[in-house]
Amino acid sequence: MLRDNPVVEDFRRRRPVYEQLLVEVLHSLNQSELLKEVRVHSIDGRVKELGSFLEKLERKNYSDPFRQTTDLVGARVVCLFIDDLDIVREAVGVEFLILESENKVDGADDTFGYMSHHFLCQIQPGASGRRYDGLKGITFELQCRTLLMDAWANVSHYLAYKGESSVPASLRRDFNALSGLLFVADRQFQFFYQGAMEARRNAGEAVGSEGSDDLVLDLDVTSALLKQEFPDRELGNLVGVSELVEDLAAADIDQAGTLINLMRRYKSKIEADERSNPPVSSDDHETATAYTCVGMARRALQMDSTYN
Repeated sequence: MLRDNPVVEDFRRRRPVYEQLLVEVLHSLNQSELLKEVRVHSIDGRVKELGSFLEKLERKNYSDPFRQTTDLVGARVVCLFIDDLDIVREAVGVEFLILESENKVDGADDTFGYMSHHFLCQIQPGASGRRYDGLKGITFELQCRTLLMDAWANVSHYLAYKGESSVPASLRRDFNALSGLLFVADRQFQFFYQGAMEARRNAGEAVGSEGSDDLVLDLDVTSALLKQEFPDRELGNLVGVSELVEDLAAADIDQAGTLINLMRRYKSKIEADERSNPPVSSDDHETATAYTCVGMARRALQMDSTYN
């Protein structure tokens, strides 16, 4: 019976240590200065379940299961853009001792299977403090991939295809084509991001220049315009700016000059209202705050009967 199996009992005894190791790994990743430069989608991990551990032992026939099973603790960093993987890899080397590295992203010569960069790591030997007692020397697995790579990995894992040979012949061409399509999409997302950053820079230069009143409002133009009109105020988050652009379009306001005139017409009145009845924090609904740039534009839109 399972309860009489010494490996099972050993696993249950060790599990709290694995869970503490996972906590430390995730803490290190979340506090990494390098990863703060990356558009990270998620950082997560898990301790291997007992059933999965026993299934692997049966399949692999390990003689020293707790040393040979290197993914008892596993963590994953998922970023948005493929170029960010270089920074993620650098962060892994700074935060942990890398034992092995397998790069399935750069130079991959097969279209099947998910692309990812796999590391086998340990806590840095120089890490000091009681919190690291008992954690050093335990190997864990760390995977770094993009959001699309992660989607592909999860779908292929759900379908239980471990290699090309296990895919039915009737599906193999479509399966490989889909893998290639996601690879191309990953590259296109990177190009799109670079183009978006260039458009943002160009919008900042165009707003305030000659003829800028005729600029068509979009996220970048509107953001730059709001910063120009209210330099001492917080912009607000970009989602709020984007929603403002959509609401302006619904009110047939699609040019920079129209929005500028609207905001300047009501600026003094909004500021007077703000002093007498300041907006409150969206968090506690009690603390008085100031309007953001987006808030100033919205108040101007609300005050003008033309658009209501």
